[in-house]
Amino acid sequence: MNRSRLVVLLKILVVTILLSVIFYAIDWQDRYAIVAPDGEQVETVYGKILGRWDLEPVHFLAKDSSEPRWVSRIADPQGRTTVISPGILTYLANLDFRWFGFGAVAFAVFVIIINSRWWWLMRVNGLGVGFFEAQRFAWIGLFCSNVLPGATGGDVVKAVYIVRRCSGDRVRAVVSVVVDRIVGLLSLLF
Repeated sequence: MNRSRLVVLLKILVVTILLSVIFYAIDWQDRYAIVAPDGEQVETVYGKILGRWDLEPVHFLAKDSSEPRWVSRIADPQGRTTVISPGILTYLANLDFRWFGFGAVAFAVFVIIINSRWWWLMRVNGLGVGFFEAQRFAWIGLFCSNVLPGATGGDVVKAVYIVRRCSGDRVRAVVSVVVDRIVGLLSLLF
């Protein structure tokens, strides 16, 4: 087996492992937990939320019951509270797709505008990177910021990509990432 096939197989293996970890970390079942005033979990009941999960009280059908009951988040006389945890399927069933779509589009527009700032910095420095290429590098960096631990992982990835692209002028390429980060931080203050 040659090296390129081995690399592809290793990538597939890593992605499979990561997706398996994500799959098993997802809460698929609805549940509620009764929590004592000292924070100790007294009881956990698995089942299915009937209707909306974000209303008060919640209609809940326990796994071993045939009769649904109303579960309230309000503390009982002993001071115990109920924490309701919907599963992913309940979240999706109660999702308002219009608002979700609006939020996704607004997020994408916001990221494109922020990435345009970095593209403009590279353009001013004469790095010759196109708009869509800068967007591609920045979206890869955003993905890595969300996946890698730490706050600067995406910037490091952006810097690596832009240094590879602009190998003749590496200092200005890295400085564009640093200046973009500084401008982003300053924009939070003013």
